[in-house]
Amino acid sequence: MSFEKLFNHSALKALRYLTSLLLALLVVAIFAEGIQAADSFSVSSSDSAILDKKQGTVRLIGSVSIVQKTTGSTLKADEIFLRRNRLSGKLVYAKATKFVEALLIQKKTATQSLSTRKTKVFCNEAVFDKDKSTAYLEGNVLVVSYDMRMTAEKLRYDLKEENGVITNLPGKKVVFLFSKERKPSQGFLPEKPDQQGLVEGKASEIRFSESLNKLVLQGNVTLYDHDEEASFASEKADLFF
Repeated sequence: MSFEKLFNHSALKALRYLTSLLLALLVVAIFAEGIQAADSFSVSSSDSAILDKKQGTVRLIGSVSIVQKTTGSTLKADEIFLRRNRLSGKLVYAKATKFVEALLIQKKTATQSLSTRKTKVFCNEAVFDKDKSTAYLEGNVLVVSYDMRMTAEKLRYDLKEENGVITNLPGKKVVFLFSKERKPSQGFLPEKPDQQGLVEGKASEIRFSESLNKLVLQGNVTLYDHDEEASFASEKADLFF
């Protein structure tokens, strides 16, 4: 495989990864909006739930779990804070903190050719802020599906501009793995997967724009295909889809 083919193949994998990533970034927003429909979600907490009707806020404390009944998607955290607009009743802010774990299940529909896809997200904090048009995951971020695994420190997404950035701690790179061979039935991609069909990548920063269909990897970008023993290295790589 030539370096160009390796790069193009990895770009296609990155697009699939990006789709999962954007959904993962917005998982708090999706859950929070859905909480208003009591028939679609179940909410539980082991310690307490503090409701302030005057301020339009709810604070759930202690092993909080929110489950979407229709899909089985789940959001767990030690604490979740929600705030609604007092006039419209719509949720405008949500924050999940301390050992945040989300399982996003995308069910197959009649118009989809892909089978059910599951994405797991782990982080220390997840925030959705509608007034500021932002959503972010921060602190020991791990996003993993059956064919992708990514580690970073922060993922930030602008809801209005439909773009975002993925970064790690200073001096560290965002690390991602793509598997060309795995199927959904094989479960989540492990931390040390088989090298067959594996593409590894690193970059100091990843920027993406959903509206422009553009993904930018920058800062000592490297890609390596284990099957072909082929590598690609550049200071910056722009991908358009």
